[in-house]
Amino acid sequence: MLATISSGGIWNNLPFQVSGSAPIFNVLWGFSSSLPDLGEVPNGLAQGPTGLFYGTYQSGGDFNLGGLFAMTPSGGYLQLHSFAETDDSDPAAGLTFGSDGNFYGTTYLGGAYSSGTIFKLSQYPSTTFTHLYGFDSVGAQPYGLIQATDGNFYGLCYSGCANDKGSIFRFAPDTGAVTMLYAFTGGADGENPIGSLFQAADGNLYGATYFGGGSHYGTVFQYNLGTRALTTIFTFSAANGTRPRAGVVQAEDGNLYGTTSSGGIGGALTGHGAVYGITTAGALMVLHKFTAAEGSRPMAPLMLANDGNLYGTTSAGASGYGTVFQFTTAGTLRTLHKFALTDGSTPLAPLVQGIDGILYGTTTRGAGKNLSGDVFRLNLNLLPFGFGN
Repeated sequence: MLATISSGGIWNNLPFQVSGSAPIFNVLWGFSSSLPDLGEVPNGLAQGPTGLFYGTYQSGGDFNLGGLFAMTPSGGYLQLHSFAETDDSDPAAGLTFGSDGNFYGTTYLGGAYSSGTIFKLSQYPSTTFTHLYGFDSVGAQPYGLIQATDGNFYGLCYSGCANDKGSIFRFAPDTGAVTMLYAFTGGADGENPIGSLFQAADGNLYGATYFGGGSHYGTVFQYNLGTRALTTIFTFSAANGTRPRAGVVQAEDGNLYGTTSSGGIGGALTGHGAVYGITTAGALMVLHKFTAAEGSRPMAPLMLANDGNLYGTTSAGASGYGTVFQFTTAGTLRTLHKFALTDGSTPLAPLVQGIDGILYGTTTRGAGKNLSGDVFRLNLNLLPFGFGN
């Protein structure tokens, strides 16, 4: 389905700011459910070569099924597309910028089987939305895409396939073909993966499952694109964190880092969560268990910035509304910002570093007229860099 989006929309202006001593925190846009064309509950952001950020929101829009928006780094906002029940609906992840100059994304629901979709957002010569694929036997409820070095996109489905435990799939942008690569069984290999895959320097894909593994608290897995073999490299327990709701990222030391939404201090399912670092072979290298004062229940993956440090968010704890934190590969955690509802609450999506060096992110509640989430930036005086670096 093609839908050409008018480029003559009115860019809304920056509504308000919250600033102080360095690091400087700014709210760029507050979403509102009272204005359906603006949407609510934003996912993560992706920056294009023009410097604009593009994103999705989970609900709201013309049909209350989510939509797409664009934003300037200074807070100008433009509505791009409202999802409709006839094609795509309810996106649970942000967009991915492809090597062909287009953005690609998934919706959690919608499509012919109401199992989710893949879509494309083109920028040139006009901003055009294209429905590409509706999930069926390949899996259901997809969580975003990554583009690997072979040019194909890869992603995870939370459910579906013969075992209804989720899957790994491949999408070929040149042909439009979608292939199921691996169906999780719910045993040692885990089940119900959440979040995106990550391609490490060794060429393998890595990700995490929310359930399964020896203690049924989730796993980290490796998928070899050449052999099509999946290997469980790490199994979570109450001591090292449980129920990861996000994948991993590789830092400059070559190790993989991620978060768990629970476990650590406070119990297997009621704990505050943890940050972990493991080798690509699965050996635990570093572990930080959150305290209530530092934040609680990190839901988003970590982001590697150009200063070599990792950055992430907690969805609760501390002030009660979540935090932004810095984590070093040596295991040191520093809280950078505590949300206060008036400047946002409950961040669930990954941070992104803009080409200006500033960190950008979203919250799912707070700040907007109806507490429907916001877009924020956090200036740490990091160095700017060129697009794609």
